[in-house]
Amino acid sequence: MYLGDVEIRTILSHILDRPSKPEDVFLIFLAEKTKPDLAELVAALKEAHIRFMGGVFPGVIHRKLYREGAVILQVPACKGPMVITDFENVATQCLSPSNHPGSEPRSPLACPTVLVLVDGFAPNISHLLNGLFAALGSSAHYLGGGCGSASLRQEPCLFSAEGVFENAALALTLDLGCSIGIQHGWRRLTGPLAATQTDRNVIRQLNGQKAFDVYRDIVEKDSRRKLSPDQFYAVAKEYPFGIVLDSDEDLVRDPIAVGAEGELICIGDIPENAALNVLKGQKSALVAAAGRAAGYLCKKGPPYRQCLLFDCVSRSLYLDQAYSKELDMIHNSLRMSGPTLVAEGALSIGEIASTDQKEIDFFNKTTVVGGLYDLEKPTAPAS
Repeated sequence: MYLGDVEIRTILSHILDRPSKPEDVFLIFLAEKTKPDLAELVAALKEAHIRFMGGVFPGVIHRKLYREGAVILQVPACKGPMVITDFENVATQCLSPSNHPGSEPRSPLACPTVLVLVDGFAPNISHLLNGLFAALGSSAHYLGGGCGSASLRQEPCLFSAEGVFENAALALTLDLGCSIGIQHGWRRLTGPLAATQTDRNVIRQLNGQKAFDVYRDIVEKDSRRKLSPDQFYAVAKEYPFGIVLDSDEDLVRDPIAVGAEGELICIGDIPENAALNVLKGQKSALVAAAGRAAGYLCKKGPPYRQCLLFDCVSRSLYLDQAYSKELDMIHNSLRMSGPTLVAEGALSIGEIASTDQKEIDFFNKTTVVGGLYDLEKPTAPAS
């Protein structure tokens, strides 16, 4: 459900007017332009005894893109929301009693889907995902996105009953099944290059040379535009890196800034000595890829109750006026799964998803579509 009015009393009224069960959690996705005071929102939701978690995004999506307002979703949860502030020690926090007030943690086998919101500008996100995978199990599907501001400035962007956070993550295990489509559509321009020196989300050297110098030469030659540190992202948004994988598409990493020593600062970690391609976009290819991601849900077959969409903010920046075509393509593909199914979610600072091979990754510049469906409950044996 989309709300144009995000005054706290309006959000409360909307949630309290909806029928709910004790296991229900309300997901609150706020567009950064009109977000209310997060601490005041948390206090009001807690006083009303509402289970919730949420994040601030550059925009929210309910069939189309909104730069103002909020999208609020209602989902049945197994446990959580869990607050994770130390990405090096995820398992201990997931099992902490403070993350499971009043109940024993359920087996991961009983929690088939894990929804993750993370500060998109936090370092060590790969450690977070590896820790979640180890703590909550490989049998679950993982889905989510990065919160934060389109200004690329880090600030508190996550909230739950425990407070307001940055450099943190929230995880919620859902009593729902999930099918996930993942596509980006970026094509290889040149490479591979060796990431010969990296530090988490920073590339210091490519092929043994200063990273910015190597990248600048490639981008300026193709774009015929000057790439300078002070106007870096205006050009770099069209030329992401791709970590070479054994799959149809590279794992995209978005370079967003240049450091004082010529290092490239990216969204998401880059392993040292990884093979990197420089990618280039074509608008029609990106739009088609988003449609394929949504179309994947149709192949999986279950009747979906909800569709969660995490679509990278940099796709909207690159596509510009054509971004509405991407959302139309997603919507048209989803209609084959059900005429009333609507994509709801956010423009994200990075996307989280697990693949059919049960690997979990942090994506950039990618469309991630998750179809949530009710599970068949075992019937009690006849007496």
